[in-house]
Order: sequence, then C-alpha cells, then structure tokens
Amino acid sequence: MLWLFTSIVWGQQNEITVTGKVTNGMTPMEDVNITVSNSKNGTKTDANGYYSLNVKEGALLRYSYVGFETAEILAEDVSRTLNIVMVPEVNELDNVTVTKTLPRKTQKELFQEYNTNPNLIKTMFGILDKDVVGYSMRTVDEKEIKIVYPDLSFLINNRFAGVASRCNPVTDLLETTMRKVTSLGNAGGGGSIYEVDGTVFESLPCAMVDISNIKRIAVIPSFSGLTKYGTMAKGGIVIINTKTGNFSPGTNGIENYDQAKLRNNIYSNDALAFDTSSNEPEYLRQLRSSVTEEERRKFIGNDRHNTVNPTTLFWMPISIFQRNLGTVNSLMVSSKNIKSYSPQTLWL
Repeated sequence: MLWLFTSIVWGQQNEITVTGKVTNGMTPMEDVNITVSNSKNGTKTDANGYYSLNVKEGALLRYSYVGFETAEILAEDVSRTLNIVMVPEVNELDNVTVTKTLPRKTQKELFQEYNTNPNLIKTMFGILDKDVVGYSMRTVDEKEIKIVYPDLSFLINNRFAGVASRCNPVTDLLETTMRKVTSLGNAGGGGSIYEVDGTVFESLPCAMVDISNIKRIAVIPSFSGLTKYGTMAKGGIVIINTKTGNFSPGTNGIENYDQAKLRNNIYSNDALAFDTSSNEPEYLRQLRSSVTEEERRKFIGNDRHNTVNPTTLFWMPISIFQRNLGTVNSLMVSSKNIKSYSPQTLWL
C-alpha cells in the first residue's frame, strides 16, 4: 500500500500545465497544432494565439503550422509558460527555369482550328475558348449528341447538369433557367437568352433549331461572362453554332487547317526555278547583291550616267522593285531617274 501511494504522488508531481502564446513575430497565429511527441495528447491555439496543455515533465512538444517550420520544445518544471515564435519555411530549389508564357491565340487562329477543337464556341463577340475564358462555360460538341432529341429542351436538360429547360406548350417557346430559385426569388433574375450563329434571341421557338444541324452548343451561367450581352443576359445564355453556319477550314470542301504547319515562315512564295534564276539579267543580280538601301540607290544613280551600256533602262515589275528598293513614291522624291510607272511596272 505504501509503495502504491508513493507512485501516485510521484505521478501527480510529474504532470505540469504548459500555457503560452504562438505568434509569427508580429501577429498571433490561430489553429497552430501543438502535440506531444509519441502521444495522442494535443491541442490548438485559439483566435488570439493562446493555448493550454497538460503534459508530463520532460515531454517533447511539437508546434506545427502549414508554411512554417516545426518547432520542438522540451517541457520542464521551470518552463510552465512557453511563448513560441514560428519561422516561415523556406524551400530552396536547385534549378529554377523561367519560361515565357505563350500568348493567347488570335481570332484568326481560333477560327482556323474551330472544327478540331471542341472547346471553342463562336459568338457575336468573337470565338471563345473554354480553357482560357476565366469563367464558367460548358460546351457540347456534335460528336457528343448521339441521341435524337425531340427538341432543344431535351438536349439541354440531358447534357448540361444544373440547367433546366422546357418547351412551353402554350407559347411554344423555350424556357431555360440556369440558377436555382431561392427564398428571394430567382437568383438569375429571369430566364436565359439564346444566341444562334451570332444572332441573339430573348425568346426562341422550340422547333426553330434542328438538333441534327447543331455543330456545337454552350451555356454560360457566370455573370462575369455575360457583361457584354447586358442586362438581358442576367439569367444566362445558351449559345448554338449550326453546321450550316460554319465556314471554318475543314467544312464544305474547304481545306482543313494544318496544325503542324509553320506559321511564321518568312518565305513568301517568291522562289525561282534554277533555269529561270540562272538567266536572270545582270542588273537584277547586282540589284539583289546590294545589301543596304544606300547601295541599291547608288547602283541606279551610277548606272544612270552610263551612256555606253546602260543597264537600268528596263521595265521592272513593281513587286520586284518594292522588294529591293522600297516604295515607288519614296524613290521619286530622292531620285530623278524614274521616267514613268503604272500600278504594275515602272520605267527607269
């Protein structure tokens, strides 16, 4: 009995209450995890950074928080109050590579790849890319419309979750809503509007759009994506692209857009066959060999005084002249050796 009583007293003397405050050096930190090593005992700091925890003397306390280094403190009888300052965790990278952000595609590029990119939708304000618009937009391509739906409302209900659409039997008009009706009324402020091949309709007859003629359909419920349409689109918009209204490459016999083709090629289809270039007149060879504009102008100026065998008295196509000497008007201002010119040729 004496031994048991001594053990209880010794155990009570070994348990201490540790209190304190955790900060980041300036402000208190809330929800810092404070645990006892090799134990399930632990707590968290309150909104003001304070905590209190009963531990045994000699226990190892761990203070952890996301983004900060973990602190470990040994609880001793003389350390009943522990105020901790958390230090931000810094991860050093061996190598850092900075890559240039690719620019957004132009409307011309989006138009070219429209048929091969199901994330694109054509609108009256241009072509939108679902991956880069920055707001909620969902699209369905013609390949995903495998069921023959009676009308557009069935397609919208089956392909766009959270969007409700029905054909009003009285008015024979589509009624589409994209936001739930709350205790304060319709959060969207009314029904959706429709855009078909760039034309906006506040109301759309149920049978106006043939389901088999739909190339792509999209819904935009986000307010940030509807600002261009004004207040009439406060309930969202359904955008429909038809097959008959699609003129992007790859449609109706138009050559498909080659995604692998080089776009910034300086070649402008001005190459000459070897037989043709080998018979090129001497004056054109000298003209092409002139590096700077000053050299080219000097060539014409010197040759102008060559009365024995002048070489620059010839009909030169305007395209060749502009490629080698610049605009005709600029040369006429600084040179007197242009006798006449037409939209196609000039006489030197």
